[in-house]
Amino acid sequence: MITPEHAKALSHHAPTPEAIAVHERLRIAAKEYVAALDELLPASREASLAFTSAQESLMWANAAVAIHISAKEQ
Repeated sequence: MITPEHAKALSHHAPTPEAIAVHERLRIAAKEYVAALDELLPASREASLAFTSAQESLMWANAAVAIHISAKEQ
């Protein structure tokens, strides 16, 4: 049997206007961070991993918005 929390996480979450605004703010912040990485770090495996971590962080942040902010108003 699936738990209510798992069911919530695995469901579709239509974005609310509030969630859309938060997603956009997160994308802007992520792009600024990645721009700093590109400017400050030499090309290297570590720099690539830092970029990958930034992508992963944005993915999880967007999931949190989709699951918890979009669901608040439904």
